[in-house]
Amino acid sequence: MARKLETLKPRVGQMVGSRVATATPGSWRAGKTSSTARGYGYAWQKLRAEHLAKHPHCVYCLREIGMTGWAPVDVVLACAARGIAEPIGTIGDHIVPHRGDRRLQLDPNNVQTLCKPHHDGDKQRMERSQ
Repeated sequence: MARKLETLKPRVGQMVGSRVATATPGSWRAGKTSSTARGYGYAWQKLRAEHLAKHPHCVYCLREIGMTGWAPVDVVLACAARGIAEPIGTIGDHIVPHRGDRRLQLDPNNVQTLCKPHHDGDKQRMERSQ
């Protein structure tokens, strides 16, 4: 006699909460879904690309290894001599959060280069504490 197959119960529990990041109600980002709507359009992309070309190294990493203020070529040579990885940064970060202020956002003197771990860790903790 044929037996009816039983359905397996799921082994993974239900996810509590949402994984979708949301903006704080009333913040300058609220209701703006695209990067362009948040002010990161062509002008910002151009400024960021120019900054990263001139300043390719994470300023936090440079501080940690004692190379703050060094020229990029000197950083490359010193890292090679020490046998350490070059501290490449990929994020153009605002030194002073612009909070929607277009003039502050596009000020080239308000941009620094950070690597993703420092941007997502140290910098975010610092901004939350202010």
